[in-house]
Amino acid sequence: MVQAAERISTDPIFTSIEDHRAAERSYNAALESNDDRRLTMAEAACDAGLLKFLTTRPRTVEGVIAALEYASARINPDSENGRTVLEMGLRYSVKAATIQAALLFPKVMADALRSLLQDGFR
Repeated sequence: MVQAAERISTDPIFTSIEDHRAAERSYNAALESNDDRRLTMAEAACDAGLLKFLTTRPRTVEGVIAALEYASARINPDSENGRTVLEMGLRYSVKAATIQAALLFPKVMADALRSLLQDGFR
């Protein structure tokens, strides 16, 4: 059990998820501040965090599960029209790299699982 916890703690996808969540919280705070400069910086941080999340390959089965759950999670769960994380990358990003990463996200997850299967989930 300790080995599993150690593997999970070193999986970079968890850091990517938390970084993007933090960027989203900053963005929401910037929206409420009516400060254009702060909002511009927060938008850039959100897009960078989203790109990092979408391109980070999980190293554990738990990481793949967390990535898939996060990609399908609503960014603003309290909103009826809340967009999912993956939808934000596909439909609302203005950066070509983020859009491309969102399109490739399922392949990245499949490749991660394939690699884990070949390694025997070690």
